[in-house]
Amino acid sequence: MGKVSFVCTTYRRFRCVERIVAQYCVQTYPNKELIIFNTDTEHPYKLGFEDNTIKIINNNIDYITNLPYTNRGDICRDAITHATGDYFMLADDDDIYLPWHLQQAVEGIEKLCTDAWKPEQSFFAAPNKLILCRNTLEASVIVKINRIREIGFRNDLTGYEGLSWYTKLRDEKQLDEHNKNYIPSYCFNWSDPAELAGHKQSGDINNPNNFENHKLASTDYALRPIMKLSIDEINLLYQKYYNWIEKNLISINKDYYEKYAKMFTHQLDDINENLNSSNDKNLKIINAIYGNLDSQYKIGVTDILNSKIENNRLNITANNYNFTDPCNGVVKKLYVKYEYNNNIIETLLMENESLILP
Repeated sequence: MGKVSFVCTTYRRFRCVERIVAQYCVQTYPNKELIIFNTDTEHPYKLGFEDNTIKIINNNIDYITNLPYTNRGDICRDAITHATGDYFMLADDDDIYLPWHLQQAVEGIEKLCTDAWKPEQSFFAAPNKLILCRNTLEASVIVKINRIREIGFRNDLTGYEGLSWYTKLRDEKQLDEHNKNYIPSYCFNWSDPAELAGHKQSGDINNPNNFENHKLASTDYALRPIMKLSIDEINLLYQKYYNWIEKNLISINKDYYEKYAKMFTHQLDDINENLNSSNDKNLKIINAIYGNLDSQYKIGVTDILNSKIENNRLNITANNYNFTDPCNGVVKKLYVKYEYNNNIIETLLMENESLILP
């Protein structure tokens, strides 16, 4: 079966990209590669473990004009020059991809012998909301990569990059928007907290300044190598989707559930038990923000603080935070929301105060 190139273009969304890498690593389809095209060259990405199927390109200069990028369409065009697969799938950096996402797509397109394949519906997640809905989302589609290179990406308006090839393939009857032979595997995700989600380009889609707005508002810098998430972190990410599938078996395709999802969703009892036991009395940083908290000049440091926890203790002495300075010369504060012994606690520190938890 053909090789699939999973392509992620990104700018200052480190934790989202780390989550993309984790989701790629648990995909059941073996013949794959992940292309991460990062345009924040001030904070380049690097991989903290060995995986020769993951390629990271740190570049902010248009391959054709030799000038800084001005739109995401040209970034996508350059990103796929690094792809070696037979098929293209978009990895939107803030979305969710269940473990059977790539395998179901490859098997679907090869069964139909068309240039593209997509499910009729995908998940949409918002805070306290998870539904299935019809869509024209490019990240739900697998496409023969030669067609992507032939048709290209729109570069006139941020948010519409993939509609060039999507609409052409649909109009050519090469893309069936009403395909019912699938189990949901992709989520258009609006459920992340603000400090993780950052600026949503799809929420600013008709703004002519969308591209620059995204660069200004995205502040989740790469301050360490990308690492693998733990099994518990992956299970926590997927838990609500597995729950939804198990609770809605009457409305989904039973054959595709048996083929792709059942092996994962049937582990729910074990997943829930493990997550509950691992959370007991453990210190966990839920949210941490550093900088001028009343302005845009602040950064999320949740992952950094979690990485410094040792034996359920966090001790960072005054003036030793070692975070990237988001507002040089301005008085900064550190806000931390954490969980310990099943209690949620918040604290606010000046930059010259030590952080000692619990």
